Amino acid sequence: MKQNYSFARRALLVITTSALLGLAFIAEATQGEVKGQTLSSSAFPVGTITVDPKFRYVGSSEFVLYGVADSEIHVFAEIENKVVQRFYWVQFEGYLPEKQHNTYNYASDPQRTMIGGHAFHERSWTTNIDVGRKKMRPGSDSAAVLKLLEDKGYVVGPDVMQMRLVRLDEAKRKELMIIYSENLSLHALTAADLAEGGKAVAQRDALIDGLRVRAVAGLKVEMK
Repeated sequence: MKQNYSFARRALLVITTSALLGLAFIAEATQGEVKGQTLSSSAFPVGTITVDPKFRYVGSSEFVLYGVADSEIHVFAEIENKVVQRFYWVQFEGYLPEKQHNTYNYASDPQRTMIGGHAFHERSWTTNIDVGRKKMRPGSDSAAVLKLLEDKGYVVGPDVMQMRLVRLDEAKRKELMIIYSENLSLHALTAADLAEGGKAVAQRDALIDGLRVRAVAGLKVEMK
């Protein structure tokens, strides 16, 4: 979510696990339901998102983000020796009815990524999770994602490259946000290496192009 708001409210998670070989995982929340690798959405945007089998479903969280928007998060992650190598963070979000004058604005992020026949606003960045955690607002969606992963005993980062992809409804009051994250150790780099003046800053554009390709390739999206 792009705007700044004030504090979070509830958390709700309903999980049902199938006994079929211990493999068929089903999780149901207010809008989204996960069966295996597929997340189904009953509201904007209606349809399904299927994630590459390399990513295991971690869980979901629901809350009111900063007191202004209903938010529902689902996380799929590729794990190796308890370290998160890559993950998808899928978030359904919409302003509360009483916030009738609020709309989302991603005008500064170009609509250049197509997924499932729809244009998504795109932005990418690199960060050190440990440094970012010190600046993180309590009750943020980022904090909720880290909690989901770390409560499972997984290690995130410390250095990651991430791409945010956002699709808005016509009224610009609801959004689907997909964040794709890669551990920079996969590229033998750190966030500092790719910062201005860093030793690998010249590689940044090529890395972003590759990140985009992998983010889209790991998803099958069929949504209205």
